[in-house]
Amino acid sequence: GFTDGKTITVNSERKSDSQFVTIVHELSHCVLEHAKEEIRSKLDEDERETEAELSTLIYCTLAGVEAKGSAYYLENRIDLNTVDMKRINRAIKSAGKIHEMIFPKKKEVAEDVA
Repeated sequence: GFTDGKTITVNSERKSDSQFVTIVHELSHCVLEHAKEEIRSKLDEDERETEAELSTLIYCTLAGVEAKGSAYYLENRIDLNTVDMKRINRAIKSAGKIHEMIFPKKKEVAEDVA
């Protein structure tokens, strides 16, 4: 899959779980604002992918969807002894924003009292 920041393209021939993981990954790039020049100048491609994969793994794990590709990608890229905690915090916040995008909170409607 890929995104231009406005549209997400997913291979329709893949299984639904795989499509879901791909959508979450691309939403992660959008929420983390990886297309913005100010972010692109601070993070190289590997750092952007690592951040998006971490966000994907967090969200999919909480949603009960297996994200083996994300786990495999991160396995050799994150060392908990040296990881920048800002990356982890951004990924956690991103996963929360994605959850709100998929399951928006319903606005409470005030009941009329006659």
